[in-house]
Amino acid sequence: MDREVAECAVCGAEVEAGRALPIRFVGKRWFVCGGPCRVAFKREPERWVAARPEAGRGGEGVAAPPPRMRAPGPFRVR
Repeated sequence: MDREVAECAVCGAEVEAGRALPIRFVGKRWFVCGGPCRVAFKREPERWVAARPEAGRGGEGVAAPPPRMRAPGPFRVR
C-alpha cells in the first residue's frame, strides 16, 4: 500500500502526511517532522526555504497532507 509522505523542510526526513507539522510561509505550506525542526524553521525560515525549495507545497494542483486532528479537551499543551 502506498502512503503519502511529506519532506521535512529542515532535515529532509520523509514523514507520513498525517504526522507532518505544517507551517505557512511565503504563500506555501511547508512541513517539518517534529518540534525541534519546527523551532528551527520558525527562527530562520528563509534559510530552510533556500536550502530545500522543492519541499514547499502550495498553489493549484498540489495536494497537501491533511491537518493533524487533536482530541477535544479542556487543556492545550504547547
